[in-house]
Amino acid sequence: MRGFDTLLLALFLVFEAGALLLIAAMLERKKSGCSLDRDRLLFFFFFCLMPVCMGALKTFGRLGMLVGGCLGGVMLTSALGFVLSFGRWSGKQETLSQPEPQPEKAGVKVYQIYYQGEVLGLITREGIDRLLANQLLKRQRTVELVDEYRARAQEKGVEVRLLKNPASGQVLVKVESRTP
Repeated sequence: MRGFDTLLLALFLVFEAGALLLIAAMLERKKSGCSLDRDRLLFFFFFCLMPVCMGALKTFGRLGMLVGGCLGGVMLTSALGFVLSFGRWSGKQETLSQPEPQPEKAGVKVYQIYYQGEVLGLITREGIDRLLANQLLKRQRTVELVDEYRARAQEKGVEVRLLKNPASGQVLVKVESRTP
């Protein structure tokens, strides 16, 4: 074996070792859920580079059996790494009996409140409970404030505030207890 062939063999063995190390590192990143786009690109680059090297070496008559085998090994390892970079493998064991809990939706449930038959605005369940405790709601199918609710609320030490969103025109009814 000539010196140049030994250099080529060493170069392709380094590529092979690099591809194997890259696969090991990629699998660790895959377990942690990181993006694998960079790894995929590197595997694709190595896979496409090897036929170019093979063609150049064949053209100049330097492609021996040993060098060609190493070159083919790098191609196969790169193809394997590229394929492994896809798929849905996470580091957690997935079981059908215990689905992963979904995050709770952030938000507040609101209800429409009426005053004298007209929609006044929106109110939270907590606000309805405070109005009921202070007897500021009529007993009927809809949630409706009693007549003269502001005066009655002041007598009971409760403040009913109407907050209007200027952009949408929506009104929010906020009920607060006044504490001296």
